[in-house]
Amino acid sequence: MPDLASIITWLQELPPWGVYLALGVTTYVENIFPPSPSDVVMLCIATLIGIGTVGLVPSIAIATLGSTMGFLTAFALGRRYGRRLLASGREC
Repeated sequence: MPDLASIITWLQELPPWGVYLALGVTTYVENIFPPSPSDVVMLCIATLIGIGTVGLVPSIAIATLGSTMGFLTAFALGRRYGRRLLASGREC
């Protein structure tokens, strides 16, 4: 597994929109597949905010949007397939 310094270096080599895309995707995926490493990515992006590579306000907005969209997707999946899964008696 890569260390934090290599993740930060990799993110720093991306254009700002690439960093924001990585942030949005990881916060989105975290709500659908909870054991995802989005906290690690967010920690690395916080370092990039501190050194001025990306902005604080856009990062907060994108993380919030990604997380909200992921939650809404999980909610929609649960609403659509939840009863069927409960009726089957299978454990998650």
